[in-house]
Amino acid sequence: GKEVVNELDTNLQYSIPFEEGTTYSWTVPEGITVLGTTDSNIINVNWGTDSATIICEVTNSCGTYAVKQLVNLEGYPYSIDNNSNNSNILIFPNPFKDFIQLKTVNNIQKYELKDISGRSVISEKIYGKSINLSNILPGLYFVMLEDENGTIFCNKIVKE
Repeated sequence: GKEVVNELDTNLQYSIPFEEGTTYSWTVPEGITVLGTTDSNIINVNWGTDSATIICEVTNSCGTYAVKQLVNLEGYPYSIDNNSNNSNILIFPNPFKDFIQLKTVNNIQKYELKDISGRSVISEKIYGKSINLSNILPGLYFVMLEDENGTIFCNKIVKE
C-alpha cells in the first residue's frame, strides 16, 4: 500500500502476498477505520489525521511474525519508527532539494545514502542535525542513520 497518504484519504488498500494455510490479523491505530474484515491478506482503510504504523500478524507453519508498514502524511516530516528501542526519528523535508533535517533524541553518529539498486552513494559522519545532499542527482534513495549504540534506522528519501 501507499507509504505516503493525505489526511482523511479513503478506501486505501494494504496487502501482503497470500499463502495457503496462513492466517492474517491486521491491527490499525486509533483514528484509522477498517472497511471490511481484518482477517485476510488484504485490508482496506479510511485514513485519519496522523502518520501511523499498520501491522499484519501472520501465522503459518514457520510461526507467527508481524509485518509492519509505516505510513506518513503528505507534507509532514517522515518518521522512522524503530519499535525495538522506542526511538523515533523525523526526516524533513521529503522530497528535498539540497538538505534534509533530522529531529531525534538519538545521538546519530553517521549516515549512509544508497541508491535504488542498493549501491552506496555517500557514507559520512554527521555533525549536527542537518545533512547536505546538494551534490547528489535527483531520485529515490535510502538513508541509513546509525546512532551511538550501533542501531541503524532506514527510510526512503526523494531528491527533487
